[in-house]
Amino acid sequence: MAREAAKHPLGELVRQSPPFDVHYIPDDSWMKDKVVIITGGASGFGEGFVKRWAAAGAVVIAADVNVEKGDRLIRDVKHLTGNPHLHFIHCDVTNWQSQVNLFKEAARVSPHGGIDTVVANAGIAGSKRIFDQPHDIDLVNPPPPDLAVLDVNLTGVVYTSYLALWYLPRNPGSSPANAKCVPSQTLRDRHLILIASVAGLMPIPGATLYGTSKHAVVGLYRNLRSSSFMHGVRVNLICPYFIDTPLVLPAVHMLLAGGTMGKADDVVDATTRFAADPRVVGRAVTVGPKLNVKQDEKGEWNLVEGEKKNGIVDEPNGGDSRLDRMVPGHDCSPSPPDALVMAKRPSYLTETLPYNYTVLPNAAFQPPEALPHRYPDMVDTFASYKYRNTCNISSLDLHSPFAPLCHDRKSLLTAMSSGGRIGHDAPYMPRDCDMRWFSTEEICEILSRFEKVIVLGDSMMRHVIGSMNVLIRKDLGYGAVTDWNFSPEERYDAWPIDFSIGIFKTADVVKNDPESVACPANTIDVTIEQMIRFPIPSDEIDRLRALLPAKKPARPYAFIFGHGLWNDLDLQATLDWLDTLLDAISQHAPWLSTSLDSVPTPQKSLKTKAGRAATKHERKHDSGFWPRLFLTPNAAGREKPDEWIVSQGNKALMIFEESIGIEVNRRGVEHLGTWNMSVQSNKFDGVHMDLKGNLIKAMMVMNWLNMLEVEKF
Repeated sequence: MAREAAKHPLGELVRQSPPFDVHYIPDDSWMKDKVVIITGGASGFGEGFVKRWAAAGAVVIAADVNVEKGDRLIRDVKHLTGNPHLHFIHCDVTNWQSQVNLFKEAARVSPHGGIDTVVANAGIAGSKRIFDQPHDIDLVNPPPPDLAVLDVNLTGVVYTSYLALWYLPRNPGSSPANAKCVPSQTLRDRHLILIASVAGLMPIPGATLYGTSKHAVVGLYRNLRSSSFMHGVRVNLICPYFIDTPLVLPAVHMLLAGGTMGKADDVVDATTRFAADPRVVGRAVTVGPKLNVKQDEKGEWNLVEGEKKNGIVDEPNGGDSRLDRMVPGHDCSPSPPDALVMAKRPSYLTETLPYNYTVLPNAAFQPPEALPHRYPDMVDTFASYKYRNTCNISSLDLHSPFAPLCHDRKSLLTAMSSGGRIGHDAPYMPRDCDMRWFSTEEICEILSRFEKVIVLGDSMMRHVIGSMNVLIRKDLGYGAVTDWNFSPEERYDAWPIDFSIGIFKTADVVKNDPESVACPANTIDVTIEQMIRFPIPSDEIDRLRALLPAKKPARPYAFIFGHGLWNDLDLQATLDWLDTLLDAISQHAPWLSTSLDSVPTPQKSLKTKAGRAATKHERKHDSGFWPRLFLTPNAAGREKPDEWIVSQGNKALMIFEESIGIEVNRRGVEHLGTWNMSVQSNKFDGVHMDLKGNLIKAMMVMNWLNMLEVEKF
């Protein structure tokens, strides 16, 4: 395991599960009630999948061009298993509309309206050796080649995979694929299985087009598994050896005469392991004939005559040039439920990853690093969001990625505070180093590192938490508001997003509309207490204390503050407001810092190096873990009322931001300025940014959360 991790450090980044014990037999009951589409489901491997999974209680939709075989198979299996949830749907995989109809009908007959697993199994061998022997040489012009093999084995698989990635993330009740889940408790899935061949790993003389198509399927798998985690989808690959199915031509039988062929049951076993066990993510196996082998003194493996019992199962690893054997005996027992929560930051923040890039001469910005964790930065992560086209917002409109990434919180906060745009409402870019634009799945994982994220402040902070809910609900239309109890008139009035009727805590969403949350159940908790006035009313302080446990929780808390406009940028009033909150938090939750005893009190004052009296929060709590961030107000817009231009205009806002940055750092609180980011953004009322600007602000906060060293808690 350690050797593999060292060889392939990117496996963790793309959520790949570790190698597994190939001798482990999964529980077929894990397939019960799973809705599965199988293309090429009327014969061969497809027939085996139908029989095995129908017996396990799955809802099986077999698709094939052969209507007679498909109908007969479903009738026979229904009779044998007593499973009524079996369906045959005619489908020509080379026809796009035929596949669209298949998926629509599968979702319609699904008991829960979704699809758990898609098996891209349809394939043909083809009998014409177009590259190996001339045809019709007496013709004046060469005839076009017959590309039916590519049409079925490649185009058909691409169609199936595309539709799978469209439907699987929309599976009601499903959660993003997770290698540490508990199979018996994972009722819904998001799983794509690709069926390739050993012909996709090595040349097969005389089967050029077939080998080409299967090499392409292997390439499709390798690329999809590095990005499908963005959709919460797991992708796995099966590469059978020569298996005794109708696909194998008579010539191959002759070639292997006296040799050994694999059995379809072995492929069904391997595929069932993938389908039944949701912990298997981004893995591939080759399945060959069962042989009895023994290793000699030189380390060579030799065939032993006699009983054939040991299966040959290898994995095409992340390295493209070789095969790595699976690791026998690896512990595949179910992980405990709390293993879902990540206890540390991802490796790209804690390890140096190899990256050889080409610097573009005379370019203002270098292209982003060609590494998997930067993939979401370069695509539209809103592509699957509700109302994406209606709102006409792409994540690429909001942030323009470049290299290098910021390597620590200090450089990150400086870059985000001093970054800007090249033109009005253009994509935002930090300065000197870049931030990430996370996928929703990454946002869920980041938030799951914390017991609770508490936001404290004014209406601008309400817009931040509203935008965070847009991201975790994948809804650009109503993701920030309590739309579950809206009447049609209220839904109309709330368009576009009206943050004044926004969500105050994710717990409300989980309670009232759990299906809208993309994060796994009970893993995130983000809440806001809107506190504007100073002195702070006692009931508001009481509400804050109620959020804090007296004893240290299992995961850390994070605090995000924002204040200023409501007291007319009165610096001292804002600092008094902040000090009051810090006092209340530290007194009610002493576990936040083990060095509170050394913090000065009003009766025991310290002097700073400058000779002035230190505040109670002057010293940073070095031995505790108390993450705190202060956001200063965004820039003013043209529509800001004239009466506020002097006291709250852009000059006053810039001075306030600079002063706050100095003062909060004295208190051990980090600072994120938003003036530069927002000066060229839209402000619908001259004060508040629109949805696009607030999504950027929320993503800046997520970058800060991602950088926190939670492993020190």
